[in-house]
Amino acid sequence: MPPKAKARRRLHREEARRILEDLVAGRAEDLFVAYTRLFGLWNGNDPVLRELRPLFRIPGIDPCGSLSVTDEFRNQVVSLASTILPFFQNLDTKTPHSR
Repeated sequence: MPPKAKARRRLHREEARRILEDLVAGRAEDLFVAYTRLFGLWNGNDPVLRELRPLFRIPGIDPCGSLSVTDEFRNQVVSLASTILPFFQNLDTKTPHSR
Protein backbone atom coordinates (compact mmCIF):
# COMPACT_ATOMS: atom_id res chain seq x y z
CA MET A 1 0.00 0.00 0.00
CA PRO A 2 1.39 3.44 -0.90
CA PRO A 3 2.52 5.57 2.07
CA LYS A 4 -0.14 8.22 1.40
CA ALA A 5 -2.88 5.59 1.45
CA LYS A 6 -1.52 4.18 4.73
CA ALA A 7 -1.44 7.64 6.29
CA ARG A 8 -4.99 8.39 5.10
CA ARG A 9 -6.20 5.05 6.49
CA ARG A 10 -4.61 5.80 9.86
CA LEU A 11 -6.18 9.26 9.94
CA HIS A 12 -9.62 7.80 9.21
CA ARG A 13 -9.18 5.22 11.98
CA GLU A 14 -8.09 7.93 14.41
CA GLU A 15 -11.05 10.10 13.45
CA ALA A 16 -13.44 7.18 14.00
CA ARG A 17 -11.87 6.54 17.41
CA ARG A 18 -12.24 10.21 18.41
CA ILE A 19 -15.88 10.32 17.28
CA LEU A 20 -16.67 7.10 19.18
CA GLU A 21 -14.96 8.48 22.30
CA ASP A 22 -16.96 11.71 22.04
CA LEU A 23 -20.21 9.77 21.65
CA VAL A 24 -19.50 7.54 24.65
CA ALA A 25 -18.34 10.44 26.83
CA GLY A 26 -21.31 12.61 25.86
CA ARG A 27 -19.05 15.19 24.20
CA ALA A 28 -20.51 14.87 20.70
CA GLU A 29 -22.23 18.20 20.13
CA ASP A 30 -24.44 16.87 17.35
CA LEU A 31 -25.26 13.15 17.28
CA PHE A 32 -26.55 13.36 13.71
CA VAL A 33 -23.27 14.86 12.45
CA ALA A 34 -21.18 12.32 14.37
CA TYR A 35 -23.30 9.44 13.09
CA THR A 36 -23.19 10.55 9.46
CA ARG A 37 -19.43 11.17 9.69
CA LEU A 38 -18.91 7.63 10.97
CA PHE A 39 -21.09 6.40 8.12
CA GLY A 40 -18.89 8.22 5.63
CA LEU A 41 -15.78 6.66 7.13
CA TRP A 42 -17.39 3.21 7.20
CA ASN A 43 -18.21 3.41 3.50
CA GLY A 44 -14.50 3.52 2.70
CA ASN A 45 -12.41 0.51 1.81
CA ASP A 46 -10.78 -0.09 5.22
CA PRO A 47 -11.46 -3.50 6.79
CA VAL A 48 -10.93 -2.06 10.29
CA LEU A 49 -13.66 0.51 9.80
CA ARG A 50 -16.08 -2.31 9.00
CA GLU A 51 -16.26 -2.74 12.78
CA LEU A 52 -18.62 0.25 12.69
CA ARG A 53 -21.22 -1.87 10.86
CA PRO A 54 -23.55 -2.39 13.88
CA LEU A 55 -24.20 1.35 13.98
CA PHE A 56 -25.69 1.19 10.51
CA ARG A 57 -27.82 -1.89 11.09
CA ILE A 58 -30.19 -0.28 13.60
CA PRO A 59 -33.71 -1.41 12.63
CA GLY A 60 -35.81 1.34 11.12
CA ILE A 61 -32.83 3.66 10.56
CA ASP A 62 -31.54 4.41 7.09
CA PRO A 63 -28.20 6.23 7.35
CA CYS A 64 -28.53 7.27 3.70
CA GLY A 65 -32.00 8.74 4.22
CA SER A 66 -33.50 11.17 6.62
CA LEU A 67 -33.52 10.14 10.23
CA SER A 68 -34.85 11.52 13.45
CA VAL A 69 -32.53 11.78 16.43
CA THR A 70 -34.82 10.50 19.15
CA ASP A 71 -33.75 9.53 22.65
CA GLU A 72 -34.08 5.88 21.67
CA PHE A 73 -31.82 6.37 18.63
CA ARG A 74 -29.32 8.35 20.72
CA ASN A 75 -29.22 5.59 23.35
CA GLN A 76 -28.72 2.90 20.71
CA VAL A 77 -25.88 4.80 19.03
CA VAL A 78 -24.09 5.51 22.32
CA SER A 79 -24.51 1.90 23.45
CA LEU A 80 -23.13 0.54 20.17
CA ALA A 81 -20.31 3.09 20.21
CA SER A 82 -19.27 1.93 23.70
CA THR A 83 -19.21 -1.66 22.42
CA ILE A 84 -17.12 -0.79 19.35
CA LEU A 85 -14.75 1.75 20.95
CA PRO A 86 -12.41 -0.75 22.69
CA PHE A 87 -11.54 -2.26 19.31
CA PHE A 88 -10.39 1.14 18.04
CA GLN A 89 -8.51 1.96 21.24
CA ASN A 90 -6.42 -1.19 20.80
CA LEU A 91 -5.30 -0.25 17.28
CA ASP A 92 -2.12 1.54 16.38
CA THR A 93 -3.84 4.55 14.86
CA LYS A 94 -0.98 7.00 15.17
CA THR A 95 0.13 8.65 11.98
CA PRO A 96 3.79 8.46 11.01
CA HIS A 97 4.10 12.17 11.87
CA SER A 98 2.85 11.73 15.44
CA ARG A 99 5.36 9.07 16.49
